[in-house]
Amino acid sequence: MSPKDGRAMASARTAHLLGIAANLNMATISLWGQSPRAAAILGMFEASIRWEGPGGSDEDLLERLRNLFEEAKKYHAREDFPAMMARLRVAYDLVSIRIIEVSGE
Repeated sequence: MSPKDGRAMASARTAHLLGIAANLNMATISLWGQSPRAAAILGMFEASIRWEGPGGSDEDLLERLRNLFEEAKKYHAREDFPAMMARLRVAYDLVSIRIIEVSGE
């Protein structure tokens, strides 16, 4: 892969991860505020982690996010707000760290 191709892939991965982070942030805020739209926004986040990202290099992270999200949904169903939020916060932190790694910042 040429340096230009490597930069393009890093940009695509960063953009994909930023989208995931944005959806997760909106979902967390909507749950925190008990929005009637929370279910739809959670669905947006779930859709953003469902398939492989650009280049397939982030599948390890996506799998961890899927697992955390499944745990968060179970805690949400049990109305265990602190446990649910803890899972979502960890997920957000993992995405943020990967964005920093991929973008080289």
